[in-house]
This record gives sequence, C-alpha cells and structure tokens, in this order.
Amino acid sequence: MVRKESPLHRTDGDPATIKRRVKKIAQRQHGIVTRDQALAAGLTRYQVDYLVRTKEWERIRPTLFRLWRVEDSWRQALWSANLWLARGASAISH
Repeated sequence: MVRKESPLHRTDGDPATIKRRVKKIAQRQHGIVTRDQALAAGLTRYQVDYLVRTKEWERIRPTLFRLWRVEDSWRQALWSANLWLARGASAISH
C-alpha cells in the first residue's frame, strides 16, 4: 500500500517550524489568522485551502480563518473585526 503524502509536508521550509510560526500568530490573535499571515509564515495557498477543506481551519471571512477548533470569544470577535477591516494593521492592544 502506498501512503499518500499530506500537502502540508510539501513546502520550502521545515513543516514543524512553519506550524510553530502560524500557531504563535494565532495565539496572539485568539485563534485567528489571515491568509497573508499564513503565507508569510511559510504555508502555500494550496496548504491553506487544504486546512480549510479538512476542517482543521474554519473560514470566517474570505481571507480570515479560525484555527484548531478554538472556542468563540469576544476577544476573538474583536480580533476578527480588526484584521478584516484593517487588513492586518492592528489597532488592538493587550
């Protein structure tokens, strides 16, 4: 039996390093990450789409995602609105 390789392993960088980068971004933003942030961390567009298709990520706006089945919260809603409206120009402070 031939094992099919996950698209998440096809990248120019180390998959574990990329996953840590994305996780760090999402933790700062209460589980929310933009497509541009994911791409800057090292994922490809195909990999982001794969994560949405496999329900690892939930698309909450066309280029905005909730990661790792994070629970909804008011902070998350605030980050979502900020990232969507400002397109990454953060106006939220901890």
